[in-house]
Amino acid sequence: MGENVALIERYFAAFGAGDIGTALDCIHPDAIWHVDGDPAVVTVGIIQGRDAVRRWLDASRPAFDR
Repeated sequence: MGENVALIERYFAAFGAGDIGTALDCIHPDAIWHVDGDPAVVTVGIIQGRDAVRRWLDASRPAFDR
């Protein structure tokens, strides 16, 4: 299995288990995420850096729990 695939699988396994700390360990500190969608939605936009990703995950998590 490729290193990138293993990293993504580890991220999604941790995220699915609610282990945000381990999920964030898989994210580069300077990551830039582009989240497309309606600009009126608070979780849409450009997320820069691991701390911003944490805030995005915290804000988005309830939508994934449905």
